[in-house]
Amino acid sequence: MSEGLLIVDGYNIIHAWDELRKLGEELDLEAARDRLLHILANYSGESRLQIIVVFDAYQTERLTSSVRKESGVDVVFTPKGMTADTYIEHLVENMDTRNYPVQVATSDAAEQSMVLGSGAVRLSARELRLRCGEAVRRQQEYMTRKETVKPHTLENVLPPEIMEKLRNAIREKKED
Repeated sequence: MSEGLLIVDGYNIIHAWDELRKLGEELDLEAARDRLLHILANYSGESRLQIIVVFDAYQTERLTSSVRKESGVDVVFTPKGMTADTYIEHLVENMDTRNYPVQVATSDAAEQSMVLGSGAVRLSARELRLRCGEAVRRQQEYMTRKETVKPHTLENVLPPEIMEKLRNAIREKKED
């Protein structure tokens, strides 16, 4: 069960995060999209949010929108002529934001105003980056704690004096 919905303006976030912007410039936009989706899939699992990432019909002749699921994240590509902002606005306007928490991640000021007017919560690109980074840090801490936990063996669980008595009983049994 999800804890709410996070809608992400994909290209807006890619251009706002240095790491993704550089990746898009050095390789290609697809590499930046893939990296963003990887980061958001990780965040989705930790935050228990349903995430929808919306990308404009950037440099495409696509006439219809397409929706697919990648690593638990819903990915939407708008049709030619529709911006991600327009798609997100329609999506948020048709949601019951009073009974289901909806956040929209974008650094576009006009879109942030629309989001607030529709009852959703705005999340800047910077704040989303901080939350994703915090999720990674918590996951790493959890894995570190898990690695340092001793295995559940009798030797690790029983007090030393009881363990010694048990060893003696086993030796005596073998000698019989």
